[in-house]
Amino acid sequence: MPSNKPKPAVFRSKSSRIPGDPGMVDDLNQAQNLYKLGRAAEAETAYKRILKIDKSCVAALVALGTIKRQLGDYAKARKFIERAIKYDTSNHHLRLELAKTHLARGDAARAEAVSKHALALEESFEVHCLRAEIFEQQENIDAAISAYRSALEIRKDVAAIHNNLGILYRHQRSLGKALQEFDRALEIAPHNSSARNNRGNTLKDLGDYDAAIAEYSRALDLSPKHTDTLYNLALCHQQNGRMELALQRLREIVEIAPDYDAARVQIVESLISLGQFADAEAILDEFLVEFPGSTHGWFLKASIHKYQSLDPNVFTPIIELLDTGRCDEEGSILLSFALGKLFDDIGDYEKAFSYYGSANTVRHRLNACNRKNSAASVRMLLETSGDDWRPIVDGDDPDAINPIFIVGMPRSGTTLVEQIIGAHSTITPAGEVDFFAAAIKRLALPHDPQADVDLRLLGRDACETLRADYLSRLASIVPGAATITDKTPANFYYLGLIQRLFPNARIVHCLRHPLDTCLSIYFQLFDAMEYAYDMSDIAAEYLRYEKIMAHWQNTLELDVLETKYEALVEHPETSSQALLSHCGLSWEQQCLTPNAVDRPINTMSRWQARQPIYRHSVQRWRHYEKHLAELKRKLEPVLGKYGYAVTDSSA
Repeated sequence: MPSNKPKPAVFRSKSSRIPGDPGMVDDLNQAQNLYKLGRAAEAETAYKRILKIDKSCVAALVALGTIKRQLGDYAKARKFIERAIKYDTSNHHLRLELAKTHLARGDAARAEAVSKHALALEESFEVHCLRAEIFEQQENIDAAISAYRSALEIRKDVAAIHNNLGILYRHQRSLGKALQEFDRALEIAPHNSSARNNRGNTLKDLGDYDAAIAEYSRALDLSPKHTDTLYNLALCHQQNGRMELALQRLREIVEIAPDYDAARVQIVESLISLGQFADAEAILDEFLVEFPGSTHGWFLKASIHKYQSLDPNVFTPIIELLDTGRCDEEGSILLSFALGKLFDDIGDYEKAFSYYGSANTVRHRLNACNRKNSAASVRMLLETSGDDWRPIVDGDDPDAINPIFIVGMPRSGTTLVEQIIGAHSTITPAGEVDFFAAAIKRLALPHDPQADVDLRLLGRDACETLRADYLSRLASIVPGAATITDKTPANFYYLGLIQRLFPNARIVHCLRHPLDTCLSIYFQLFDAMEYAYDMSDIAAEYLRYEKIMAHWQNTLELDVLETKYEALVEHPETSSQALLSHCGLSWEQQCLTPNAVDRPINTMSRWQARQPIYRHSVQRWRHYEKHLAELKRKLEPVLGKYGYAVTDSSA
């Protein structure tokens, strides 16, 4: 994380250290000027010449230490600075430089000890800032925040420090506090493009993509070629389904910085979402020739289409890259998911499950600190009654906008349902709007956006604000659309709230065999789904979902249609007609060929959604049955509820 970098102090030798040479001061000034001009080698020679005259010249010693540190020669840097300390033991600046050297060589513990000594000599702004940087490297975020607070007590209103505090609070997911710090930084320095960018990142974390886009745009007004801001803006456009705008920004980045790998990868991601697979693969192949160690690149190569046989040009480099250990843990996760998918494609299910298992084990461990216990929020929902969800608007208003909400567990067929409904001439699919969870986070500001919000306690004003914000969000994704689908699967949590805001909304509840659903979740690399990396966690989430849906069925008056994935692919015309009828739509033949619709698809199913309706994902769990005994046992209470019988395939 970025941190404040105070300018190096200038050290001057005491006059008693200069042995009667009137040119010594001039020599020091000349050496310092050479260093400032970037002529480090000449400066080093000049400082060494001074030391031949006066070996105790502190200014020359510490300057040589600084030069050596910048060159990466930490051992010599330390020796020069330690020599300077011998001649001036009470100078806290020298301890500060020594601590910087230890930190630069990766020894944060020693850097912390030396900086503590410097702090004892003099409590300075620079020492507190360095200690904050040390604590960041040690991942002691609370201590880093405290150190920056101490720095601000000495030197108030430093925009860079407030910016750094915002970054630390964002790291802790204290997003309200993060926004406050970025706001303070911008009050002090309105043209601070870094604080603008970071404020945009925080708004993006809160799901306020339109506000984030506005903030990134302001940052780019200040620094038009700032590649990280352009990248963040492109990601927001992707989230809004505006792939062409995302591509425009990503291509700007590549023009500015051709080696910005992430931007080149996201160009491929955007083209895949647009269904331009041939163009995406051509760019990806060129990228992988240039960067054969790109784990994200190989992950995309594996996912861009279905493989019929073991292609050595794809399988071999991924296996070799993984086996040689040339990537970090996040890279190994990407490669293992890629290999799981590839071996599943060609029917080698044992190898596929092994690679998926390896990827999920690592991901589950790395994600341990982010997992949130949702038991309290689920319990609050299950305690509600119909009276808690009375509409705030007139359900008979003919002009009211009533979206079609497509809900269910992830991987339950929500994308296919949206494709079928969205193929209708009067419907505009908005994709996964992902509004309610983020909006409820924002309701908890400026306190704790991670806190559980009791939705029953939302007053009319808050609900009206949520409704207006939701409609505004839809307008930014699909401007001018009259009838819209929102296929955010997790909206099943918020059906009570949806009834309050949109009492005439149509709900499609997607069902799929629980074992197929859970297995498919396990086989996907989700960005922000804490339960997805462990079979027990997935089963627990499925049971929570089933309890919530059963509760809504007994509590709400919403118009809900349950549709089974298996029926959709076995009897597409009959099932599609039922879907359209439920949504108040007339039959249109193109709804049977939803893959022909030309629109961006930004979900895990973006390749599958471009294919004709197919059946080969039905009963997929049978291929992995030997690994699913525990999952079957945990899901036993719900397996038969919707007619999904489970028999031993070996019987």
